Amino acid sequence: MKISRLVLLAMVIGSINFGLYARQMYTTGEVGYSIALVALSLFFIGLTIFGVVRNIKLSQSE
Repeated sequence: MKISRLVLLAMVIGSINFGLYARQMYTTGEVGYSIALVALSLFFIGLTIFGVVRNIKLSQSE
């Protein structure tokens, strides 16, 4: 079963928001929160890349 494009788009938008919020936290001096948000952002980007690759492989096998 393929992962919906809408879900993948939502994950990209979420990871961008996490990154922007991490930058805001870093500028206010809250480094711990910014590190956690950067980690979440990278995790979401990784999941999105995995989802796109998985969808491509599923499309090729059909």
